[in-house]
Amino acid sequence: MTDNTKTSTPMKVLVISSYELGRQPQSVAEVQNLVKSLGHRVSVLDLSLPDDMDRQLHQASNDLGWPEGSYADLTKAFADTDLFLLSTPMLTAATMAKRLVKAISKANQVAKIAAFGLYSDIVLTDSIPHLDAAMTGEYLPLIEEWLAAGLPSNHRATSNRPSRHSTNMVIERTSLPPISAYPGIVVDGAHKLVGHVESTRGCRHSCLHCPVPTAYHGRIQINPVETILTDIRGLLDQGATHITFGDPDFLNAPIHASKIIEGLGALSSEEISFDATIKVEHILKYPVLIEKMAASGCSMITSAVESLNDEVLSRLDKGHTAEQAYEATEIVQKLGITLHPSFLPFTPWTTNRDLADIVDYCYHFGLEEVVEPVQFGIRLLLPPGSLLLSSENRDFEILDYDPTTMGYQWQHSDRRIDELAIKVASLAEEATYAKQSNVETLHAIRHIAYQFIDQVPPAITRGTTILSSTKLAEPWFC
Repeated sequence: MTDNTKTSTPMKVLVISSYELGRQPQSVAEVQNLVKSLGHRVSVLDLSLPDDMDRQLHQASNDLGWPEGSYADLTKAFADTDLFLLSTPMLTAATMAKRLVKAISKANQVAKIAAFGLYSDIVLTDSIPHLDAAMTGEYLPLIEEWLAAGLPSNHRATSNRPSRHSTNMVIERTSLPPISAYPGIVVDGAHKLVGHVESTRGCRHSCLHCPVPTAYHGRIQINPVETILTDIRGLLDQGATHITFGDPDFLNAPIHASKIIEGLGALSSEEISFDATIKVEHILKYPVLIEKMAASGCSMITSAVESLNDEVLSRLDKGHTAEQAYEATEIVQKLGITLHPSFLPFTPWTTNRDLADIVDYCYHFGLEEVVEPVQFGIRLLLPPGSLLLSSENRDFEILDYDPTTMGYQWQHSDRRIDELAIKVASLAEEATYAKQSNVETLHAIRHIAYQFIDQVPPAITRGTTILSSTKLAEPWFC
């Protein structure tokens, strides 16, 4: 291992992804491209793919010149690496990164370790002195600056401004695991390989429970259309037949999104399906663009419905009402697009019947197989820096910080609702391990929800459902 504190000496750098929603980690490829351009030896690992680990370790051994045979022993491999950069774009990845920091520091006490991504600052707080730095928001210029500064310890940096690397860089993905190694998506019953791209980063909105505004403060970075289309073309060459746009909201820049949709159709003689994340209010604001997406192959839109309780939606500053969530879902599904909602059922403002309303919404639109059961037991997370911690809307007590959940604790005024959250979360976890179908699990959760309010579940009323749907091939949740 090279004993250096200045980046003028080439280092052996390992960029690690532990979890990125079951898709090829674009952020890891971007960081690898940057570090390589600065003259260092660099390789990547995606720990979410245990079946591909032997191939990845062989590749990393070749890239970094690890001692012969050390790839079979991560302790030896880690001991011969100078710098580790850990991707933390979401809570699950951050939780795994904390464990990884301990394993790395045990194997190599002199290597530098840094985290990048939305949850990196929390990982640093929980991992001092083993983690040296955290770069949040637009991490590429921050990583470059940290390297140039000589890798100082206890370093925190946040930026919402784009860099020369991130705005024009066509991502080199050849060292990443192939997209065929990832679960993919099921569209109309057919399994498809997924290519993941981001046309923008950041968000123009400030939903109070979301980690994105804490780093971007209402700003977005728009990546050039031609750069995005070139990246997609490369993914199609790898065998992708479906594209996931990983933007926090694909319609934060609607004109930009429209140009990408137009360009997407010209890339292949065969129809390419795609999905994107879009806020409820943007679905209602841009119906013509949603129609254009449907005509161009959009098969699924993920939208943060969160709750069907208007008080909760107002407290979170979501920008929509329960009625508008129903209206947006009708618009999307009438066009033949699956609306994949995300939920936050348990907050300090949750009422007794909120869970029943959320479950009935899923039945109303025929989403029994689409929504992951884990979503029905989710409680509000309050990580350090959460906008809710300083919000005027907060009217509940903040308890101690819990490093195991990476958030400040809170209790509902009705302890029975906290107990309901635990019961539903446990049921969902057990059902997932038992490989029980989403349909069976949702039926059980509906029974619990109505039992909680001492009512018999009423007959299900159906709205606009679609005969075939799009869903993830495996359950993943951030």
